[in-house]
Amino acid sequence: MQPRVDFVKRIRRALVVLLSCAAGGVDAASYIGLGHVFAANMTGNTVHLGMAVGRASSGDVARSAAALIGFLLGAGIGAVIVERDDSTTAWPRVVTLSLFIELLVLIAVAAVWRVRPADNAVDTASLLLALGIAMGMQSAAVRRLRIPGVVSTYLTGTLTMFTTGLVRRAIGARSPAPEAPTHGTGLLASVWVIYGVGAAVTTVLSPNGGARSLLLPIVLIAIVLGVADRDATWLSPAGLPSARRALESAPSLQP
Repeated sequence: MQPRVDFVKRIRRALVVLLSCAAGGVDAASYIGLGHVFAANMTGNTVHLGMAVGRASSGDVARSAAALIGFLLGAGIGAVIVERDDSTTAWPRVVTLSLFIELLVLIAVAAVWRVRPADNAVDTASLLLALGIAMGMQSAAVRRLRIPGVVSTYLTGTLTMFTTGLVRRAIGARSPAPEAPTHGTGLLASVWVIYGVGAAVTTVLSPNGGARSLLLPIVLIAIVLGVADRDATWLSPAGLPSARRALESAPSLQP
């Protein structure tokens, strides 16, 4: 049964990488098209907010604050959804539910953005608020997967753990790291690289921003939903029964 369990874990890691690519795309979309504000990376957005306050730029403050508030709301909504389930399965169905709602939000934003280009402060702030909600929900969903060091929407901790892991390997450290990661440094590196790839592809597809810039994130999240534990949700009665049986046969599976 171990090969099946390993297969399920590899699929989960691949899906997290796709979500990181989607987050990079959303960040590029918001930065290019909505006044140089990040919708997913709240570290960078907080710096932008601080600089806007220092410059006394009300427009920049409003945009950065809208994204930050949206992210906090989304993280809260996502937590309400995903933290109800304490199961130890590799991909709880509540994660799929949270990502499905995120997808609906992104589709709605793209539709509104297409009809009403963000050419005024209110429209721009509204779109940033909604994108922040989507990214906050994704952050809560990925955090619920309990994969040490991996959060798809910001990378400072991921890069820190990646570098620490390389150093520990180089010096031959034998004692387990406090975080006790079981996935090695490859996943951490993949999450970092693919985040940048998502931003790059989005920029190529839509160098001027707009609704089209959300195409890549929408497609990627739809793919994740189409693959992840479909038989455990109401999205589709079909699914991956072999993967489901593997999870049920290993209830103690940890990230």
